[in-house]
Amino acid sequence: MNILPNLRTSFALLVSLAIAAAALASAACEKRGNNNQGNPLTPKITYRISIVSGNSQSGRLDTPMANPLRVYVSDDSMIKQSSVRVNFKVTEGYADFSAASAVTDSDGYCEVTLTPTYAPGTISVEAEVNGTNVSVTFTLTGTQS
Repeated sequence: MNILPNLRTSFALLVSLAIAAAALASAACEKRGNNNQGNPLTPKITYRISIVSGNSQSGRLDTPMANPLRVYVSDDSMIKQSSVRVNFKVTEGYADFSAASAVTDSDGYCEVTLTPTYAPGTISVEAEVNGTNVSVTFTLTGTQS
């Protein structure tokens, strides 16, 4: 009785099954995304951002606003997200920031200070989770000194 052909067939079948299992696992990971960190095994996080404070305030030109622009970042399940970069940019009006971006703390919060500059009027500021289209808009007013 020659069992060598049966071993070859069994080995080939095991290799084929292993390749198929690896392909299925890879496809499952690709559907989940990579969380902007280059690791295909990390599930994709869908972020949410909300304004905590600093919206709808007025401040004098060349003087920092009384309240910082503060946001909260969470995931779809409303779980706080730490170490997430949030970019701030002026989309209308004139203002300077204490920093163009901030990183959320261990409780999911970050903030920057805004100083109205150049001319009085409406100032719109977009705060966007880095690498996403998830954002909120602050509306403030700069007044004459």
